[in-house]
This record gives sequence, C-alpha cells and structure tokens, in this order.
Amino acid sequence: MGKSESYKRWAINVICWVTLLLIAAHFVYRFFPETFSHSSRHRWPSAEEERNTERQQILRRIESAGGWTALKRDCDILASQHQDFNYTWFEWPSNPNPLPPAIAALQPIRIDYYCPKEIAEMKKLEVGPGGSYTANQIGTNVVVRIWLFGQHSTGGHDLPGYGLEVLCETSVTNYMHFPTNLTYRKVAEGIYEFF
Repeated sequence: MGKSESYKRWAINVICWVTLLLIAAHFVYRFFPETFSHSSRHRWPSAEEERNTERQQILRRIESAGGWTALKRDCDILASQHQDFNYTWFEWPSNPNPLPPAIAALQPIRIDYYCPKEIAEMKKLEVGPGGSYTANQIGTNVVVRIWLFGQHSTGGHDLPGYGLEVLCETSVTNYMHFPTNLTYRKVAEGIYEFF
C-alpha cells in the first residue's frame, strides 16, 4: 500500500507541475509573443534597409577620401595605367597591387576594368541576330567597376551586391551600363551606383 500511495503523490505532483508549466508558457506566449516568433528572432533587414546602410557607409568613406572628384581622378589614373590590357583586382590580404588612395578608402572587394582595345575587339563578336557580345556582357564604354558589398551565404543571409561604376571617358553621349540586370543610379558626374 505504501508504494501505491507514494506513486499517487508522485503522479499528482507531475500533473501539477505540468499544469503550472503550461499556464506559464501560455502567459509568456500571450504577453511576449516575440519570444516564440521565429521571424522576429531571425529577421534580416530588407534589401532597401541594407542598401541605405551601405550608401551611408560609402558616403562616409568617399568624404574621408576627398569626395567624388578624388574617386573620379583615381579611377582615371587606374584606367590610364591599363590602356592596353584589362584589369581585375580582388580583395585578399596578400594582394601585391596597391590601389590609388581614393579607391582604397572605399574598401572594395573587387574591381573590374575593361580597356578600350578589348572593348573594340568585343564589339566585333556577334552572339546572335542583331546582338553583340559587348552590349550584353561588358557594356560599350570604358569604366572602372568597383564592387563594394555582396556575398552569397549558403543557408544564411545573402548580402546584396552594391558598387560604383565610374565612367573613364569624356564626351560620352550613349552610355550603356553592364550588366543590364542591375539597377543603376547616377550619384555624381560620371559616377553611378549599382545594386
């Protein structure tokens, strides 16, 4: 008899504790719903919020580097140093190629430049009826394309791509951006942001 009596007490205690825990969980859920909300705990900023944050960071970096004219000047210098060959630069600690100061101040992750000779050659290549490789792949003007943000994350949060495209030509009347699946917005004379 002693064992069955102690078993009954144990069962009543378990039922009481489970009931109390359920009431406490209901109270927390009712008055603090964000505790149970998966989306609020792991809410990533919207693309627009991230873009605005990135713009503010870039504006601070541009101002510290001497402004848009300093960036344009350094991109023109970079383009003049590579008149006969394309140039691509990637961010990595042991990269031996120093960047001009205004470009370096932006902390880029990648820089692409297509020289005039390469663009002229690309204009000759046809990809199909009425289309040219240049128009679809690298654009028609000499630019320094500076990638500043963007990273794919498997199973996490992708950082959307964002950068600046600096036109390194004068008297351009028909400027075409590349790639065409990005959005471009003019931020200064001859300088466009892309995202």
